[in-house]
Amino acid sequence: DLNKSFRQVVSVIVAVEKLWNTPVPCPWTFQDEDLRTFFSFIFEEEPIFCDSWDGELIVADAPIRQLHCRLRDEQQKCLVLSDPCELKALHLNGQNINQQVVFSMSFVQGETSNNKIPVALGLKGKNLYLSCVMKGDTPTLQLESV
Repeated sequence: DLNKSFRQVVSVIVAVEKLWNTPVPCPWTFQDEDLRTFFSFIFEEEPIFCDSWDGELIVADAPIRQLHCRLRDEQQKCLVLSDPCELKALHLNGQNINQQVVFSMSFVQGETSNNKIPVALGLKGKNLYLSCVMKGDTPTLQLESV
């Protein structure tokens, strides 16, 4: 029966649409202090040395791989750019959700050691990157313009 088949197809489409719109809760929630621990698992602090090539043009063989993501804390606060180089955690909804910062993790080509891959973590669409600096004896994340 054509009418029955049509209803079954519509039911499948409605079910798939509901699945697409169902948020999947993250099993692990972040607190502000957890972010420092989270980054220490991914990043290893190393000195960076820059060589100059007297005007040689450098051509990359492959495009840089990037991963884009957003972070929220356990209270569902989103990170937004408030001052030129400052991130704040705020509750956003509706019209304000587009203010949420999107991080762009670029996988840098180069030597890998102990299965570690160097990355640059910046803000998508901005010329701002996270860097780790020592303030006294404490490593601190900060945004820097490049």
